[in-house]
Amino acid sequence: MTPSKTSLGFSPEIQERLGYYVYRLIDPRDGSVFYIGKGKGNRVYAHLNEALAYQGDEDATSAKIHQIRQIKNANLEPIHIIHRHGLTEKEAFHVEAALIDATPGLTNQISGIDSTELGPAHTLEIIRRYSAKELTINPAHRIMAINISRTFNEKMLYDAVRCAWRVSLPRARRANLVFAMLQGVCRAVYVPRTWLPATQGNFPGLISDDRPGRYGFVGDSAEKAILKRYLNKRLPLELKRTRGMASPVRYFYR
Repeated sequence: MTPSKTSLGFSPEIQERLGYYVYRLIDPRDGSVFYIGKGKGNRVYAHLNEALAYQGDEDATSAKIHQIRQIKNANLEPIHIIHRHGLTEKEAFHVEAALIDATPGLTNQISGIDSTELGPAHTLEIIRRYSAKELTINPAHRIMAINISRTFNEKMLYDAVRCAWRVSLPRARRANLVFAMLQGVCRAVYVPRTWLPATQGNFPGLISDDRPGRYGFVGDSAEKAILKRYLNKRLPLELKRTRGMASPVRYFYR
């Protein structure tokens, strides 16, 4: 039998008073925050209703839905916390992003808005970023820029940027340069020689061999003239990542 939806919800009067808000979902079994979101109306309860209505393969659920169902199986309910309310939509985006940046172990699938450009950074990294000159892209260069902020801490630059990415293989193969981007600054430039499926056979450093639809490249460091043009420079403001772009991969060619 399909579980029924929760009866929890705000009255229309309360919804109007709340406006946009940022919320946290807490696991009552250990008190940990496992999801942070934003919205208005009864958005805070939507995840619980989604978990209750789910009828698919349990192993195929998102981490968020799986955790909510585990909580329900223990005859408990997620704790719903409104962290900040009375916000504009723009304010809610930024409060949400700041909380996501500061909370480890979340089930959120994407980072908050502008986390790459405005998220946590060492003060020296801030100085380096805003002191860097803007780069100018040569029209002859078909550039794939990859944000490596999530992989750089554990790997060298080359290993951090070369795999494993969910990309269109024909489009990736058209790139003649790959930028390793960290905090909006180009930290390395590589010439990709070939693109391969992201398997441990092709990339021995991979932790998991189950990366369907993901690829990586084998390549070399770019020549000195190219490095001089792009290295340690930042993307122009007009090329800044826009809201809703969750992928760390960006292309600068048609």
